[in-house]
Amino acid sequence: MTMDKGIGLFTILQTLATQSDKSHPIKRTDIIKRMEEDHEVTMERRSFYKARCLLDCIGFSSRYDDSKKGYYLDPPLLERSEELMLWNAIHSARFLSKSESERLFQKVNRFCSQPHYQEFLEEVYMPNPKKTTNSETMHNIEIAEQAILHKIKMSFNYLHFNDDLKLVNKDDDIRIIEPRYIVYADARPYLIATGRKDQQITHYRLDRISNACLINEPSDPDFEMEDAYAYANNKLFMFSGEMIKATIKCEKRILDSMVDIFGTDLILLTPDPDHYEFSVTVNRNGILFLGQQFLDAIEIMYPDDIRKELHKRLKVAVQNYT
Repeated sequence: MTMDKGIGLFTILQTLATQSDKSHPIKRTDIIKRMEEDHEVTMERRSFYKARCLLDCIGFSSRYDDSKKGYYLDPPLLERSEELMLWNAIHSARFLSKSESERLFQKVNRFCSQPHYQEFLEEVYMPNPKKTTNSETMHNIEIAEQAILHKIKMSFNYLHFNDDLKLVNKDDDIRIIEPRYIVYADARPYLIATGRKDQQITHYRLDRISNACLINEPSDPDFEMEDAYAYANNKLFMFSGEMIKATIKCEKRILDSMVDIFGTDLILLTPDPDHYEFSVTVNRNGILFLGQQFLDAIEIMYPDDIRKELHKRLKVAVQNYT
């Protein structure tokens, strides 16, 4: 391929970004060789130096290591910590299938250091058996985003696990909803929606949606929500159901966990030297689950019906372990 100035700049930049770093500088002859092999782009020595100067002018500076006779970007397009963050985020995302993760790795690695990536695979990477088997998550996000943008409805099947631990459409039904927001909670993407017969706001896990399609019907234009993340934060553990105001008394040793769950807007009272007390607006099912999860460290002080329901559940639990 005849070398176009723009193509030459791009291929040099990509080669430097992926094949070199401060510890692994790459020789000029090797850069030109990789350009030919990977992109079928040929470049003369004089053109290489001109292209390098142009890259410096537009903010992509490179250095020459005299001892190793090679070049590397300084600063790199992505610092090593940033590369590791991206790779680990993709790898640990349980809502992405293995195939979706591999595609994202390929795209990210177009401008990541391959020596660093090999070290990541050899020293850090471990298989993630908890990734979803549903390979439609990215498609679902795209469909939901388009429906939100154009204020139209969408349809889909909603998946659940069967007795064989396979994700299936148990009810064999098609849901039609009005998408409103995409939020991330509990390390998963959720779609906040309206359109149910009871007029309630609800939410769906985007990694549990299948066969998502746009419907050319307008969503209700009168919908209003001040803060989608406030909705998600109040949906403790993303349970649905009635919202209530609850008062919690917790041991001081678990304050970090309470802040992780409820955020830093808590107003803390100190009823005694060993405890904090605070009030939150949460969903009923979520606060009951929280009470069981932190059984030895928190007490639900209010409301009384939650205390009674939790007492009832604990009695059943005691019987199960007797």
